[in-house]
Order: sequence, then C-alpha cells, then structure tokens
Amino acid sequence: MGLQSVTRITDRKGRAMAIVVGDIHGNLEKAKAWLAYKPQELHIALGDYLDSFHEPPERQMATLELLLESDAVLLWGNHELNYVTSPPWCCSGYQTDFDLYYQSLLEEHISRFKAACAVDGWLCTHAGVSVKIAQKVRDSDPVVVADWLNAQMAQWVEERKSNHNILFDIGHSRGGSAAIGGIFWYDHLLEYGLADIPQLFGHTAGKAVVQKDTYVCLDTTNLAGVAWVWDTAENRLEGLATDPFKPEADNPDDRAPAEGPPV
Repeated sequence: MGLQSVTRITDRKGRAMAIVVGDIHGNLEKAKAWLAYKPQELHIALGDYLDSFHEPPERQMATLELLLESDAVLLWGNHELNYVTSPPWCCSGYQTDFDLYYQSLLEEHISRFKAACAVDGWLCTHAGVSVKIAQKVRDSDPVVVADWLNAQMAQWVEERKSNHNILFDIGHSRGGSAAIGGIFWYDHLLEYGLADIPQLFGHTAGKAVVQKDTYVCLDTTNLAGVAWVWDTAENRLEGLATDPFKPEADNPDDRAPAEGPPV
C-alpha cells in the first residue's frame, strides 16, 4: 500500500479500510504485531510513539524508525509535538538526553504526519474531536472534519508563529487553561462534549479498550502481551498477542519509583 496525501483513505481498489492502533509509546513488539497483521491493508497509527516511562530510549528510537520506514499513516500525538522545532508544549516523559535526535528525525519526516484522517466512516485523531471543534467546521462528515483539521495543522507546521490554536487546547483535567482539550489533549473520561461523529482515538489510557456506540478509545498503553487494533473492514476489535518486553527496571530489586503512565 503506497502512501497517500489525501484525507480520505482507500486502497488500490477504492475500498476504504484500515487497521488502526492506539498509543504505542516505544513498545516495539506492539508496533511489529500491528504492522504484521493483514499487511496488505492500510495501517493507521493514532500518535504517541515516544515518551515511555518503561521502555528504554533505544527501543523508543527503534520503534519510531520502524514506523517511519513503514507505509503506515502516522497521526500526530502530543508526545511527538514535544520534540518539533518551536513545540507547542512540553509534557510528561520528555527525554532531554534524546530530544535533539527525535527533533531531527521528526523534522526530516514531518510530511509523514497528519492531524487526522477518515476511513470507513470513522474520524481518526489522537485524542478525539469535541463539539467545540466540530462547530468550527460546521459539518459532521468525517472527511470534511479531517480535511479542516489537516489544513489547520499544515498551516501551523508551515508558520510556527503561534501556539494559540484550538487544536492545541489543553483542558483543565490535564492541567491546561481551556475548558476542554483539542485533538491532542481531549480526555473522554474527564471532559464533556465529544462530538457525535464516529471516532477512533487514543490518548486516554485504560485497562481495556473503551468501545461505545459512536467512538472507540484504543489507548491500552499499560496492557502487556497484547496489541488491540480496530479493523475497519470488519468493524471490530482484534487482540494481537505480543511478547511483553520486561526491562531491567522491572526487577523488584532495582525498580525505580513508579511515575505513572504517560498522559
């Protein structure tokens, strides 16, 4: 499957289908299992490929490099925007020892990243689209909304003049000044006003995938041994077995104090 620059995602036969994965946070086994599942289909990642409290930096680097070498559609997550030139924020898990390497890699491949895409009637973003943003678009068609989001993001990437952007809003529940978050920070558990559009997103970590009538939250960062993906052709979840990686820090004798999952 070749890379596509359009917002609406289809395969060579014009069919809209994809295998969608949530936050990866340097989990190399999760990334490999997802890419290996139905490799003939398009794959979409919902952002947050970096900034793990558990994965060694070398594995996070390898994961990002693997994703960039793939044909997958890569959406921006708040943890990638940490590292671009003139970043809109600095969030938990930031790796000061490796920030220049990440920045170089992300800027070199910046055209690979999107704010959103639409596939099989689903709107895909990192954290979800709120009513506040949907009202700006004035259209509930996932393709139209994704087009608008990508245009807004492309303008910011080109100019880097101001971070006062509705896409970048951080809600009170995540330590920000806005009532609710934008597409990189919205928290579907703690915030109100998720747009009534079929949505696939991640960002808000849970012990299981959250599946509702109009949305699916695929962030299962803290579940070892399984990579949960959404198959849009089958319109269902699929759990992919992985070999859980156990870093030395997981040894009870030398484990550092727990800092919690990335936000």
